[in-house]
Amino acid sequence: MKAVVAIGWLVITACVLLASPFGSTVAFAARAPALPTAGSSLAGDLAGDFAGDLAGSALPASPTASDRARLLSLLSDSVTSLSVQSGPTDPRYFSGGGWLSGQDDCFRCNIGPGVASAALAARAGDATALDLAIQTFDQAIATHRQPDGSFGPPYGTETGPDIQTMMFANELATAPIALTPQLDPGRIQAWTSALTGAADFLIRNGNLSWYTNGNIVLGNTLTMALAYRVTANPTYEAAYEQALAFALTPDQVRWPGYGLVSTVTPTFSDGSDGAGYLTESGGSGPGYDPEYTGLQADMATRLFWVNGDPRVLRLMNLLMNQIRPRIDTTAWTLDTSGGSRHQDQHRIVSFNSPVLAVLAWEGGREDLAPLASSQMAAIDQNFRYALTVTDIGMYYNLGSEPTSLFLVATQSTTDRAPVLPLLSDAVNSLSSRSGPSDPRYFIGGVWLSGQDDCFRCNIGPGVAAAAVAASTGDRLAFGLAVLTFDQAIATHRQADGSFGPPAGTETSDDIQTMMFANELGTALIALTPQLDPARIQAWTSALTGAADFLIRNGNLSWYTNGNIVLGNALTMALAYRVTANATYQTAYEQALAFAIGPDPQLWPGYGLVLTATPNRPDGRDGAGYLTENGGSGPGYDAEATSAQADVATQLFLVNGDPRALRLMNLFMNQIRPRIDTTAWTLDTSGGTRHPQPGRSVGFNSPVLAVLAWQGGRGDLAPLVSSQIAMIDHNFRGALTYTNTGMYYNLGTEPTTLLLSP
Repeated sequence: MKAVVAIGWLVITACVLLASPFGSTVAFAARAPALPTAGSSLAGDLAGDFAGDLAGSALPASPTASDRARLLSLLSDSVTSLSVQSGPTDPRYFSGGGWLSGQDDCFRCNIGPGVASAALAARAGDATALDLAIQTFDQAIATHRQPDGSFGPPYGTETGPDIQTMMFANELATAPIALTPQLDPGRIQAWTSALTGAADFLIRNGNLSWYTNGNIVLGNTLTMALAYRVTANPTYEAAYEQALAFALTPDQVRWPGYGLVSTVTPTFSDGSDGAGYLTESGGSGPGYDPEYTGLQADMATRLFWVNGDPRVLRLMNLLMNQIRPRIDTTAWTLDTSGGSRHQDQHRIVSFNSPVLAVLAWEGGREDLAPLASSQMAAIDQNFRYALTVTDIGMYYNLGSEPTSLFLVATQSTTDRAPVLPLLSDAVNSLSSRSGPSDPRYFIGGVWLSGQDDCFRCNIGPGVAAAAVAASTGDRLAFGLAVLTFDQAIATHRQADGSFGPPAGTETSDDIQTMMFANELGTALIALTPQLDPARIQAWTSALTGAADFLIRNGNLSWYTNGNIVLGNALTMALAYRVTANATYQTAYEQALAFAIGPDPQLWPGYGLVLTATPNRPDGRDGAGYLTENGGSGPGYDAEATSAQADVATQLFLVNGDPRALRLMNLFMNQIRPRIDTTAWTLDTSGGTRHPQPGRSVGFNSPVLAVLAWQGGRGDLAPLVSSQIAMIDHNFRGALTYTNTGMYYNLGTEPTTLLLSP
């Protein structure tokens, strides 16, 4: 029973999911001729609306390899330059854990290169940077931590340690979040204790209800979010909620005019069409200061990286839109004239805030995406120039602006690091027999599992082997993949192009054909650069033969269940991707339209059901599911919706169709309230196919990570590494016992993560 809870869909996929809900009518369903569609629409009004919503929409932007390389080079060169004294008169160097700048009366201000070092160590494995980061924070804690948990002494005209404490705590906490896999337990504990001590001081000191200025109250909020992220202590979650609420809406009797001021009221929930700022007072009352609004945007961006809170995304959008009219996007400067704290006329400063790029990458801001690379070029130039002059502001901003960009831009690489070792180890384990009683081994092109009556269910390790070979050039994995698909085609391909025999209670070849074709197509796309022309032709012929069978058999207009009709669409997309044959493009459009909106006269209650109507074209603010029927009519099944999300994710990676991305968002949002993001389980209670109360399964779907990496879902990004760690745990655990479901899902869940760009 424990295995079922841990792996979840791994067990169900090969058994229950693939059986038709119509029982003895499965054979009829498979043989049924294509049914006519009503009117000129392939799938009715819903499919038309679905396509119309996406007209003209662009896919979310992602950091480019050039972006990542530029940021890596900038941070690496900066850390190297600032750590080494060029000569006896150079005031800037690293010594005894301190970054000396020639302006050394503000210890938190000089910590920025240490934060940059932590990012370099975490993302690039730089051992020298790791040593610099450790020395930086060890020394700062030992030297500046006070008995009450605060950090001091205060800087300049500051009369208390609260601002120093908050700002250093935010620098400190960034390091353990990034570096935890490389830190020893004692140091993790010491740094965590320093962070929570700082948070406790701010709570006791009343800072969560004192409006110093907008950037400061938002900084206090960030400290609480970091403390909660590192400890999972609900005390800090409650403190975060208090601090954020106060930053946005302080008591107007006590703090008249302070808080969030909206200058353009948004209609979208994410604030992308609104504008606003947190007030800043320079002594003449609260108001708008463009430069400090830019600083607020920096804080909000770091906060969104920490917890993905949609309210923070909304704030980022409001702040960005507020200052955008003042940004010169050629010189990349910000006009700060007439601000409440910088009142000078015709004053400009460089605009280096990470908010623009992060909104483009993780906030769905298509309008900002074309500007991101240009701004990063200016950031690179600005910070490299600052290396030649003594500028304490550069030290602090190095740790908060380009470092924030670098952490976001390289997050997916770090997230997916465990996936390749998992797949490599799984392929090795499942291909070798540990002893005469071990039923799991590879022989003659077949992955034996001890449950061998469903050939497509056992192909997963072959798909994983193809992904490993494509990613690393591993010749053993390549050989295993080639043998897998050569043997499956030779043994299971039927004269009509289908693959069989059917599995379990299936009475015809259509489901077996579709699911194997999708495995074959995935391997073919991944391995094409390494395959010989004859094998490419043979595999392509097998894939298109399967697609042709499904078309002739009427499967593109027969609603077996949501995950199956979407799987048929994937087969057509793969066939078109491999051949560029317009026949399969047309078949794909037919299959997708039917999956979303089948003729309601013929299929009443089937298709896409929206439970929250989205306003955004990509569906990120909506929720929905494709219906699944367990025998009592179509409806919602949480576990099957997760399987639909798996298929939609594969489809999106095959063709980048915005409609597939929209489905991914709808499915993810539909099941998200049922996901325990600590145990990474999915509550499947009350489903149309899994009605058992109190039932939960492992949530291993790649949809969450791919939405974070490729779909601009920054709200999901902070969850990815935790989920992938649990996926690693779940699949490694499943290697220790016979579970045919694991074989199939190995090729669709972690393998999809590895193949995602």
